Amino acid sequence: MERTRAFRRLAQWGARFPLAAVGGLVYHKRSLLLLKAQQNKELIMAPPLLPDDDPLLIEFARELASARATSYPLLLASYCCTTPNPAEATATLDAVAAAVGYQGLGAGWIAVPRRIAAKLLTQIIASELAYPTEVLPREQAEALAGRFLGRFAQNARYYTNGAISGEFAVYDAQGNEVLGWRSLSSAPFDNGVVALDQQRVALLWAEDAP
Repeated sequence: MERTRAFRRLAQWGARFPLAAVGGLVYHKRSLLLLKAQQNKELIMAPPLLPDDDPLLIEFARELASARATSYPLLLASYCCTTPNPAEATATLDAVAAAVGYQGLGAGWIAVPRRIAAKLLTQIIASELAYPTEVLPREQAEALAGRFLGRFAQNARYYTNGAISGEFAVYDAQGNEVLGWRSLSSAPFDNGVVALDQQRVALLWAEDAP
């Protein structure tokens, strides 16, 4: 029954989930085709986002899609860019959101420490947002989350849109507990992490509906 419900919800949200963007290209998780992404006019004044052609990224995207085959897929986007100083990072975050069809949060982005980013990523990989459904073993999800974070330097910065689910508290970079969230998408629930360092910026995001 759980699998049937998952596929029913996947069909319902199929218009929003058939593709995972990878570095200016679009990665189709079913046919494994690379297609050109459409240019987004909103990015004209934003920091330049260049293709991230790392073959390991494509391999990671395939493994992630396979691991979550019984539930909705996650959205993965990665770009090469020259990251501005922390005070100007919002423009880059909003540019990435716009590139995948999301609404940027401006000053609403929440900076979190790496350990919280790891927990958020493990949660969205291992389960679903709307239901406490385990999609894959947590150990496997932790390993996948670690591979995503491992692409970034030790001084990388991590951002999210808030706290939705999970048996752990979410704290921002100043140690304040985060309650609630602001949506990037039109889905009832969405959550994830955007990571950036001096070489690249990447987003791993989940959308779900009851």
